[in-house]
Amino acid sequence: MGGRQLKALLAQGRSGWANGTIASRDRKVILFDNYLIGCPVPGSSFAGRTCEAFSRVDNSMAKELLDKCLDGIPGNSVFCHAELRMVARWLIDNRREGATVPSGSHEYVCMAESKPGILKDHYGLFANMEKKQISAKDWRPYMSLLAVDAFFRHIRNSIAHGSFTEVRRKKGDSGKKEPFLYLQDTNAQHQISARMYLSYERLERIADDVGWVAKGNK
Repeated sequence: MGGRQLKALLAQGRSGWANGTIASRDRKVILFDNYLIGCPVPGSSFAGRTCEAFSRVDNSMAKELLDKCLDGIPGNSVFCHAELRMVARWLIDNRREGATVPSGSHEYVCMAESKPGILKDHYGLFANMEKKQISAKDWRPYMSLLAVDAFFRHIRNSIAHGSFTEVRRKKGDSGKKEPFLYLQDTNAQHQISARMYLSYERLERIADDVGWVAKGNK
């Protein structure tokens, strides 16, 4: 790196794969109804579905939800950090920073966690404090909430902005190809804030598990 501090990755030149296309109309309906229109994260949709971990602002429940969402993905394939430069570091170190879609069926999640200010803006906490006054000791008890909020928010943004693509990959010993989604979110400066490679099976199961799935034809 020539001694220079690593910076966030710009999406320009790395996003040619994103076409916002889902082959199956039924899969599109389920994804849009549950992760876009019905996204359960507070402040993301007026038609958002209810999820108890969010409505109760319960960090323990949020951790259980996050564990369900990531179940089966190895720990070294999951990364969440407050700083975009650290998101960039993980992507580079794991060779995930390029302009190509993953070729295998190994899922991963790399994302920036949600900013602590959302605890005030969308969860009703710290009502008598300015956002700049919210310190680490205030938001640390909500770390799992910030992480799972980020997980759903990044998926929602990726779908809303068409920054995703669907591919089919062989999964397991059967050799059968199944659908996977490659998703990317960026901030206002077009810096990459998240990249996720998730099976459609996982996304549908998550919605089923947390009880806010909009049933479609499978």
